Amino acid sequence: MLIVSSFAAYTAAPGLAPYHASKAAVEHFANALRLEVAHQGVDVGSAHMSWIDTPMVQDAKKDLGSFGEMLSKLPNPLGKTTSVDKCGEAFVKGIEGRKRRVNVPGWVGAFRWLRPALSTSVGERPITAMVPTILPRMDAEVASLGRSTSSRLEKLENK
Repeated sequence: MLIVSSFAAYTAAPGLAPYHASKAAVEHFANALRLEVAHQGVDVGSAHMSWIDTPMVQDAKKDLGSFGEMLSKLPNPLGKTTSVDKCGEAFVKGIEGRKRRVNVPGWVGAFRWLRPALSTSVGERPITAMVPTILPRMDAEVASLGRSTSSRLEKLENK
């Protein structure tokens, strides 16, 4: 069984807190489920993909200039997308090999081990440097598309 998580389970990105939290939860769900069903001969794996060239990513690039800018400012290869076909091939190979983790592309797996360092002030520095300019623009772009009634900052200020 392969449970679909994401690269987002290994690291965080601004503007995507709910998505990252849910993908981390999915990873832990797969880990717990693996323990619960192993005695029945069932293997459980989790899939962790970076940006996949799906309609969700395509729409975000098209609709949100700030999203495209964020991707372009990420250190290589973090801002690159992978084809749906390559992702599917990796899933099939992972399922057939009864893998615990499927990382697409392969470099994503390194971030599982880097996770503790990435959540330090040094690890977060490259991302936090762009947040003050990109995140407010992203919020404004999302709001202008009618996908949000108020910005993240307004929600926090109203609490």
